[in-house]
Amino acid sequence: MGLLPLEMSSRIRNEAYGEAIDLGLKDCIACGCCAYVCPSKIPLVQYFVHAKGELAAQDRAKLRGDATKKLALQRQERLEREAREKAEANAKRKAEREAAAAAKAAAEAVAKAETQGESA
Repeated sequence: MGLLPLEMSSRIRNEAYGEAIDLGLKDCIACGCCAYVCPSKIPLVQYFVHAKGELAAQDRAKLRGDATKKLALQRQERLEREAREKAEANAKRKAEREAAAAAKAAAEAVAKAETQGESA
C-alpha cells in the first residue's frame, strides 16, 4: 500500500490536508499499527481521524454552499419569471381595456350617428 504515516501526520499538523491525501490518507483504515510501532509514541491514528473529519466537514460545507447557490439561482429565476408573467398579464389587461374603450367609443359614435340621422 505504501502509506507514509509520519509524512502524513506532519502534513496534517500543518493543515495541508491535500498533501496528506496525496500521501495516502484516504487509504488509511485507522488500524493503529503505525501508532503502535512508533518509537516516539506519536498519536498518528488520532491525527488521521481528525484530518478525515476536517475533510468531511469541508466537503459538507462545500455541498451546503453549492445547494445554497442553486436555491438562490432558482429563486432569482422564479422572481424574474413571475415579473415577466405579471408584465404580460398587465399588458393583456391594458389591451383588453383599450379594445373595450374603442368598442364603447365606436358604439357611442354609431348611437350618436343614429340619433343625428333620426333628428334630421
